[in-house]
Amino acid sequence: MSSDLDSYDGPDDDWEADEEFARRHPYVDGGWGRTANPNTVEGELQNMQAFGNGLTRLEDGQRRFAVIVVWLILIGFAISLGYGVVAIFRLW
Repeated sequence: MSSDLDSYDGPDDDWEADEEFARRHPYVDGGWGRTANPNTVEGELQNMQAFGNGLTRLEDGQRRFAVIVVWLILIGFAISLGYGVVAIFRLW
């Protein structure tokens, strides 16, 4: 009875070729066309730009709905932040 584990030859040592390929071909997120890591400041700026571009392409009713949803999210964050601050001061 033979399996793939029987023919294991050790680790793949071709990592230098992978690094060389990565240097020649920078990562591009195909869905958004971003070139930065989304976990960096540059990536977050590209995220905000993509979000803004998406809002400008919406029609009037869709845009109004998106703006309302964003404001509700921001209001929710503000309420929870205010509640947290009040709760901290009550502990003193």
